[in-house]
Amino acid sequence: MNANNKITILTNSQIIFNGFLYILKNINIQTDWHNLDIANYDFDSNTLYIIDSILLHNDSVIHNIKKNSNKKLICLQTTYINKEILNYFKDFITLSDNSEVIIKKIQNILNQHDDNLESDENILSDREIEVLKLVVSGHQNKEIADLLNISINTVITHRKNISQKTGIKSLSGLTIYAVLKNIISIDNIS
Repeated sequence: MNANNKITILTNSQIIFNGFLYILKNINIQTDWHNLDIANYDFDSNTLYIIDSILLHNDSVIHNIKKNSNKKLICLQTTYINKEILNYFKDFITLSDNSEVIIKKIQNILNQHDDNLESDENILSDREIEVLKLVVSGHQNKEIADLLNISINTVITHRKNISQKTGIKSLSGLTIYAVLKNIISIDNIS
């Protein structure tokens, strides 16, 4: 993990912040707490933000979260939140998650951004994205080859590259990846 990383908890609750401090006591990362209006907040790329869902109360806040969805944002689900809004976050934490799950989610996001091999938008080529869309919508290799006017071997190569680049081998995992990266809409899943 990058030494410049820090965690900011955006919540109105001192209890929630103290809970995170307790859970994160063994991780050597600066953690602070803010109670601020996030509608116009400029999120820093070196900071992981854990945002209490109770703060996601209006369209201007949601718009700012959407605009900053490439940043390190985790939603703390303390209230009901629309699944579509969750797509703007890298991950989410629920009140029932245990310490290990919370730490793992935080470390995964921090490590993901520290690797910085390629930005999320450029990890897959345009053709690989086309193949991924067809794979998650249930098409077989032959159908994909016919639809894209390429050989089956090329489809298989694209699928191998997709699995290598994302680290995901299962169809369900690829589907979740495609939804989280806004490659497909959750409504398009059959």
